[in-house]
Amino acid sequence: MPATQAPVQASFPWSVRLFARAPLPPGVWALLAFAAWSIGSALYCILLSLPFWLTFAEIDLLQISILAITPAATLYALRGAERDLDDLRPVLRAAASTTDAGLARVYFLARRTLVLIGVAGITIALVLLFSPASWQDGKPAVEHPTFLWAALRSSVLGWLVARTVGIELAVAFGFARLGHRDVEIDWLDQRPLAPFARKGLRSVFLLLLYSVLFSLFLLEPWGRVVAIPMLVLFPALCVAALLLPVSGVHRRLVEAKQMELARVDAALRAEAEANLAAGGVAPAGARLSNLVAYRGLLDAANTWPFDLAVWLRFFLYVSLGLGSWLGGALVERLLGAALD
Repeated sequence: MPATQAPVQASFPWSVRLFARAPLPPGVWALLAFAAWSIGSALYCILLSLPFWLTFAEIDLLQISILAITPAATLYALRGAERDLDDLRPVLRAAASTTDAGLARVYFLARRTLVLIGVAGITIALVLLFSPASWQDGKPAVEHPTFLWAALRSSVLGWLVARTVGIELAVAFGFARLGHRDVEIDWLDQRPLAPFARKGLRSVFLLLLYSVLFSLFLLEPWGRVVAIPMLVLFPALCVAALLLPVSGVHRRLVEAKQMELARVDAALRAEAEANLAAGGVAPAGARLSNLVAYRGLLDAANTWPFDLAVWLRFFLYVSLGLGSWLGGALVERLLGAALD
């Protein structure tokens, strides 16, 4: 499959397959989905004579925004992974390059597992919805139309976000397996391994996107409870997202480095013995010096295929993510002080 086309594997969620097959770009469909959810919510409230905003206006719009962009964000992430795999093709082993192309090489998430992930997302969303703090004027009865519509929207939101996270993790693990089993390693030239780092950075960017969006939930009373845990958890998640796709090729680089070190050490010992036996003549000494220099180069070799640009982008994403939560907490404090 060409890298410019979207993957539409049968194991992907229906929302991803729908966006992938649509004639318009995913961003356009996200805008259309936002409009459809907004109009549907407004009509529901008008027909049942409900308050136009079920909780807070900002929070309702925020939830609809996340609902609309999540399938598009998933598809963009998968397309990026597809391009990374295509860029890795020159360093894939022959056996790997002859197997199925595209994401079928790295995506191994069973439908049943994906369903369980979605159910877990719905559970978390409903637990938050049942909290009285999630309602400005008190939680309505479960059978009330306001609660039913909010429950539907929250369930779809939890379902989509959880499945997006599950797919991203599955593809990241797939890249880790690919790097450990099916990639040719040259520790002197790690530039062909850059797609692994790009995949990690793309996962961090997805975390940044959700961090910025979910930080706006600080406008709700219960949001302040999750602010501090997120400030601690977000950097750890970013580090894991960056390193997971690269972990397999990292192990291969460590193995290759250790093997080369063992070979050089054996040559050093043999050369040193020959040099001593020859009384330190110049040719033997020159070879020994070259081996020592080579071993120093090898010992300093990096086993993570990251360059300075990768680290700069990583720290930028983490800083923006943390800044969104700190800024949201500050805004929440200012609003609270102004309203008190």
